[in-house]
Amino acid sequence: MTSTVTPGLVTLEFPLADVWRALPVAYDSIGIPVGKMDTLSRVVGNEGYKLRRKLGGVPLTRYLDCGQAQGFKSAETYEISLSVLTQLQPVGTSQTTAATVVQASAKPVNFAGEYSACTSTGELEKRVAEVLSREVQK
Repeated sequence: MTSTVTPGLVTLEFPLADVWRALPVAYDSIGIPVGKMDTLSRVVGNEGYKLRRKLGGVPLTRYLDCGQAQGFKSAETYEISLSVLTQLQPVGTSQTTAATVVQASAKPVNFAGEYSACTSTGELEKRVAEVLSREVQK
């Protein structure tokens, strides 16, 4: 099974330093603990966040498609291993591009099974962009 990862891109009308300061706050607001903060590559995120059912009060089915098992969407009932990373790039001196990549896999909780790949709906990438835009304007 293969999957294509498409980053969510947004260009913000703020300098890199301002967006960099707001990015960890945006992740916290969404409910993703920051597990990685690389100042050299300008990447913030979490590469191994395990969760079930919801992310920050939002059902995981809004963000992920992990297939179905026994009549239920797997993102509702399976353990999810989530990776969300955002990389910032300056665009001149007054703009910044933020590229967010979401990858996830799911495995059954109540019986033995391996992780299987999920696909992003694109909504989490949009949410990161919206919250980041709001936080940088504060």
